[in-house]
Amino acid sequence: PVRRGSSSSSTVSEAGTVVAKLPQQHSSRGRGPSPRPERVVRTIEDDFVLAAQALLDADHLLVSAGAGFSADSGLPVYKDIADIEAYHRMGVTYADLCDPIWMRKKPEVFYGFWGRCFNDYMETDPHEGYRIVEGWCKALFSPASAPAPPPLRRGASQTGALPAPRPAST
Repeated sequence: PVRRGSSSSSTVSEAGTVVAKLPQQHSSRGRGPSPRPERVVRTIEDDFVLAAQALLDADHLLVSAGAGFSADSGLPVYKDIADIEAYHRMGVTYADLCDPIWMRKKPEVFYGFWGRCFNDYMETDPHEGYRIVEGWCKALFSPASAPAPPPLRRGASQTGALPAPRPAST
């Protein structure tokens, strides 16, 4: 960023990008000013274009979203999932209920908790963000948009699996 009162100036290129001319600095050896390169400041639109290009160039898409992504559809966040009177009486929290020991210790608690979570997710209508991500996946990563697979290797079946190894002869 350019500070007020500095001797820097900035210009806008024909493409609408801000180019900041930074002030020259004097070298530490006292030989006069050392040139500083111009710094290009990207716009938010540039970032959108870069993000879109990254998606188009990607082989895979990993969406890392927090609980808020589901909460926007009306699903409870972690602190609220176990906020049920029966769990309060048991003195357990969400973290406690996520422990697989419940499957052995009290299967009815395990299946009750996870069954409710499953049902909530199955019965909740996803918000528009899910449809956007699904559209990206279908358009960019579906089998129809994938390149043809490489030719089968010698000895491979039509499914692409290699035959079972033969026992070593002794």
